[in-house]
Amino acid sequence: MPNLSTRASFMSRTIYGLGVIVSVLFLSVLLAAFLSDWRAALGVLAFYGMFGLGLVFLAMFILLYHGRRRSSMKRALLYLCLATGAVSGGLAWGFSEEPKMKAQLTIYVAPPLIETGGTVIVVANPIPLEKWQNLADGENAADADPANEKRKELKPGDRLFGVTASTKVSIIEFVYPEGGTFGFNFTAMEEPHKRGPPLRTKEILIGDGGYTNWKTGEDVTWDYVSVIHVLGPTVSEGNSRGVDVYSSEIMNLQPQKTVYEGAVLYSPTDEQVDKAVIEPEEQR
Repeated sequence: MPNLSTRASFMSRTIYGLGVIVSVLFLSVLLAAFLSDWRAALGVLAFYGMFGLGLVFLAMFILLYHGRRRSSMKRALLYLCLATGAVSGGLAWGFSEEPKMKAQLTIYVAPPLIETGGTVIVVANPIPLEKWQNLADGENAADADPANEKRKELKPGDRLFGVTASTKVSIIEFVYPEGGTFGFNFTAMEEPHKRGPPLRTKEILIGDGGYTNWKTGEDVTWDYVSVIHVLGPTVSEGNSRGVDVYSSEIMNLQPQKTVYEGAVLYSPTDEQVDKAVIEPEEQR
């Protein structure tokens, strides 16, 4: 019959083999998780890594308790060091991952919008990472604003866009990288040597949306939609809610379109807004 030392060696190798199998499975799951969500990958890393480390600890204990052989103990300690290094290094690498790339949009509110009040609909849509990295330069209102505080928050791969909104209703579409994040902020654009009214905004609706192009039948998807009411003397919050309800009609009236870097601004006239909101069916 095999002695205890032989049994211990066999058991430790078996457990170590299981650890190797678990490690291979772990790497496969980790790769899949990183392709979809790096936070989930960290959870996979911690679970499987600690499980594999536990197996190595068990193998070392068996060798130390039964084997009593210096070579076996050295081998067990080597396995333990390798496993500990792999798990520690993996966790450190995961937590040191760079933050997700971000698109930041600054909306410069100019007269008459800032004076009368109105509605700004902000739309954010994701684009593939390759397109994001090759996004062409273009008109960018933020370039003329070196004091923009958001510029300090930018990290490698981030982009700062700028759009100037002046009409009573302004609809802005901008892009951000898939798997990344986005944000937007408002700032008043004052005329030189003239102090305008303070800018006050209120987010009244948030969600998703879109519209159907009546001429082509194409469905346009808005992945993220935020409806912002710009407070002023001539426009109420109810007016802004109405603009949101009839945003599809407004877009089908082909408002003026201005292309910016990473963004598109639609600026309907007051007449177009009145027609769309009051008599939407007559525009079909």
